[in-house]
Amino acid sequence: MRQIRDENPITTISPKTWDQVIYATRAVNTEITGWLTVARDENEFHISGDLIIPKQEVSVASIDVDAVDMALMFDKHEGLNCWWHSHVNMETSPSSTDEEQMLGYADDTPFYLMLITNKSGGFSLEVWDMETNLVWDDVPLLVGGDHDCSWLDKPIKANVGQKKYIYTTGWAAPNHAGPLPSYNWGREQTVWTPCADQPMSTWKEAAEQNDKAEALAQGMMEKDAELPYYEAIDTAYEIIDSMELSMDEVFV
Repeated sequence: MRQIRDENPITTISPKTWDQVIYATRAVNTEITGWLTVARDENEFHISGDLIIPKQEVSVASIDVDAVDMALMFDKHEGLNCWWHSHVNMETSPSSTDEEQMLGYADDTPFYLMLITNKSGGFSLEVWDMETNLVWDDVPLLVGGDHDCSWLDKPIKANVGQKKYIYTTGWAAPNHAGPLPSYNWGREQTVWTPCADQPMSTWKEAAEQNDKAEALAQGMMEKDAELPYYEAIDTAYEIIDSMELSMDEVFV
């Protein structure tokens, strides 16, 4: 059983690295994840270097990182002991899914950090000491800076994509002998779309959209008490996308 530690370690992030994290957080209107290099000196943790963004499929409430690309990332880079991801416009407190994911990432390592950010610049940080089975919660982070991070546009566009559900129609024939009458049929496809190619809303518009999606998801969970939140919020956006309606059209 891991325990939460009361005292906080000294934890810093270089201004250049912090600017990259915030830039990537605001670059898309979905969640996004990446890894950062950490150096430890007893109870001091120092985050620095460039943000590494692996191939991933994302939504407003979930991330699926490509396992092969992740393995190549860890083979190429050393010291990637900080898992970062965004919560878009939502609170930065870790979810139960985040905690479960962190257990997998931190396994067989002496320590691991989990950094969560949102578009308003909020963040939360946890430091896991796997050797003592202790965790620092809500760790302060010394940050700051003003750097050009536009080079991140290329890896974000290449590696961060969102599944879209579309419906197509065609003609097919029943598989039986004799006359072959044709009929119209529908087929669901998933299309991987780079998030950076999608029009970006202002922070205020994105926040309003999230509020409406939350309302739709809450309605689903009221009807099905066993429906997990992340499935409900994903389904809400998929329904809207498949109907090709805006949030306002759904809630009029």
